[in-house]
Amino acid sequence: MYKKNIYKKILFFIFFFSKILVANICSDKDYIYLARYWKKNNKLPESMDIYKKALQVNPNNKTAHWDLALEFFTQGSYNKALEHFRTLENIDSHNPYVFFNIGYIFFKFGQWDNALHYFNKFLELNPESTESYRYLGRIYVTKGEFKKGYKFYDKAYEKHDAETPKLWCGQNLFGKTIYIWNNVGIGDVFCFTQYARKMKEQGAKEIILAVRKGLIPIMSSCPYVDKVIPRFTQVPPCDFVIDVNRLTRMSYKAGFKIPCGYKNPYLFANQELVNKYKKEFSEDKNFKIGLCWDAFSYKNKLTGKRMENERSIPLHHFYFLSKLKGVSLYSLQRINGIEQLDYMPKNFKIHVFDKNFDKTMGSFSDTAAVMKNLDLVITADTSVANLAGALGVRVWVLLPFAADWRWQLNSSYTGWYPNMKLFRPFDPSRFGTGFAQDKATNWKYPINQIENELCGILKEKRRKS
Repeated sequence: MYKKNIYKKILFFIFFFSKILVANICSDKDYIYLARYWKKNNKLPESMDIYKKALQVNPNNKTAHWDLALEFFTQGSYNKALEHFRTLENIDSHNPYVFFNIGYIFFKFGQWDNALHYFNKFLELNPESTESYRYLGRIYVTKGEFKKGYKFYDKAYEKHDAETPKLWCGQNLFGKTIYIWNNVGIGDVFCFTQYARKMKEQGAKEIILAVRKGLIPIMSSCPYVDKVIPRFTQVPPCDFVIDVNRLTRMSYKAGFKIPCGYKNPYLFANQELVNKYKKEFSEDKNFKIGLCWDAFSYKNKLTGKRMENERSIPLHHFYFLSKLKGVSLYSLQRINGIEQLDYMPKNFKIHVFDKNFDKTMGSFSDTAAVMKNLDLVITADTSVANLAGALGVRVWVLLPFAADWRWQLNSSYTGWYPNMKLFRPFDPSRFGTGFAQDKATNWKYPINQIENELCGILKEKRRKS
């Protein structure tokens, strides 16, 4: 069997190379076949070179442009992917997914008007599809146009909403019991649980929250939630059901303000742990900063490969912190991203907690207690950011170009958390049709902002001491 496969490969190469090198009659379709063979055998550079040869023979070969565009996109080379999709816009203009992919690239870079244009063109060609409704909804709510945005979300989730028994769609909750369950990220649970207060103010009789088991201790500290239970258990008797993913949309229908940030914290750290870390940190008289740099990575749906999360900030960008006099760094990073510490210079000093951190008294219990003993938290847009906001801790959050909708546009402050400051990237080309770089963010600008502001704070602290 092994020899048979070898012979097949030899015959394959004899066939193609005889055409290329001897007869020189290889067609663009032959090149496509060979390119896909290389790709199938994990020879991507060779494969992409062959695709380019196919385009030399036929510049309008749709397959070559599609395969190259998708491969460049997977690699994070968005400029090159956009170049091929733009060619397809002219030669494959009846294919709605050409416009969807162009719209999605603009979406990733926060170029909302361009993204809207292409998602709408996708809908013109494919009016029965709901694929772009979610993105159109996200863009409009990011821009603060909630009425228009949630109409698109309603279309995207119309069937799912209709199939959910007892779904809360904004009805008055006076005297009612509502069951809220966590079906999304931990940060969303920390953030959107603040709507429990609005529900209580409306007269809700009981609010039941179902979350991951490890989150029960920290979420039980919320004074507006009556009961916290593990998710995926039997739904208790209730009048209404809502998942966290749909909570803001339905809250808008109920007339609740979005965002609905309150001046007072609504989550609280375990006091026993707060006292423990207060004692541990008592000898550290420096300005204490908690640092979290890596967001959860995810798999590409097309390739199955682990993709870099554009919200993650490579740790080396924070090297300047180790050179600031009178600063102590504490790692709030757990699991993902910890390996980056091995590649930092030896003079990058940061305290890393032991393996029992956040395991003894529930997820984020130690993190919350440590935060209450810090002067500042600097973090990527992760669950740590939302937890700090809910605790009332001073927190600075670095955002990518296409930031989450809840952070809206342009402002350094957010209505979700009065104790939070946002640091946004700046790219002079973001309002044009191209990109200054291939990455979905530019960390240099917000990092410089943070360094300047932090130096000012430290200078004032030294002046007062």
